[in-house]
Amino acid sequence: MGIVLTDDEARLSQAVAWYWRALDQPTSRLEGFHALVSRILADNGLPDARVHAGQGLALPGFFLPSRPWDIVVMHDGRLVAALAIRARTAQSLENGFVALGEEALCTGKEMDALCRRQAFGPGLRPWFGWLVLLEEGSALTRPAAVAPTLLQVVPEYRHSTHAEWYGLLLRKLERERLFDACALLLCPEDRQQSGTYREPTRDLGGMRFLAHLASHAGAFAACL
Repeated sequence: MGIVLTDDEARLSQAVAWYWRALDQPTSRLEGFHALVSRILADNGLPDARVHAGQGLALPGFFLPSRPWDIVVMHDGRLVAALAIRARTAQSLENGFVALGEEALCTGKEMDALCRRQAFGPGLRPWFGWLVLLEEGSALTRPAAVAPTLLQVVPEYRHSTHAEWYGLLLRKLERERLFDACALLLCPEDRQQSGTYREPTRDLGGMRFLAHLASHAGAFAACL
């Protein structure tokens, strides 16, 4: 059975616009993504799944008591999926990179440790996704400053832009299997109205991210 993505590119644009418009409102900013995820699950075999979204949403941790998430999907008491959505404006690109990276690494390690111990139950492993929205601007394409270190910095981080740093981080999170899918969307200054975005690379694209979630939903439904 193939995946179903019905008008999800347009729905993703709407979710992005809604998120930026309500950036300072932790609960309502997720309404667009809540609707998008609910539709994907319903179209791919999980119409009865419960999609939770909002501030204060968390899952148990392993090294720490709990880890925050933006969207959590449950079905009959089982964890299906969890998504984190993070945004950085032009003013917070540089300082926000390290904080975002540390949060993602910690969260990914926590979930991996729990899954290896079957803390979420036997059978299909839950799906974990990390989506990043960046504001377009000159700061995004400037070479990122590398702080002095005692030993040589990993080569790919030298002479790279801020946008490339975020892309490198997300790819490594996937390749190390800390997340099932990551996405990086670059949004223009009028993002609050249009919801338009640019995908710097297809391997971190929005539709690939959603297709990965839809595939997992179908696989989970097949196991019921």
